[in-house]
Amino acid sequence: MIGTNSLLCELELLQLIDDVFAKLGLNVVVLINNRKILSGIAEVFNESEKIIDITVAIDKLDKIGPEKVAEEMRTKGVSEKAIDGLKPLLVFEGSDQDKIDLLRTY
Repeated sequence: MIGTNSLLCELELLQLIDDVFAKLGLNVVVLINNRKILSGIAEVFNESEKIIDITVAIDKLDKIGPEKVAEEMRTKGVSEKAIDGLKPLLVFEGSDQDKIDLLRTY
C-alpha cells in the first residue's frame, strides 16, 4: 500500500478480508463508510458545521436505532429539517434501484 494513492488498494483489502472469512467458513458482512459521502449529505442539509455530531450519531445506528439517532442529533443542535431529511437514509431499504432512486431525490 505504500507509495500509491489508488483506491484500488482499498478494494483489494476488502476482497482479501472477504476471502479470509469465506475460507474460514464464517458468514460475515463487511460494512464500509465514507466520510466524504457523509460530509456531502450534511452539506445538502446546510449542516456542514454539524458533520461530526451527525456522523457520531449515525455510527450508533445499529446499537440505538433510528429514533434515538434522531434524538441525539436533536440534542446536538441539528435542525429538524436535516433530521427529517436524513431519516430515509437511516432506514435505507429496498432493492438497489430503490436506493438509487431515493438518493437521486436529494
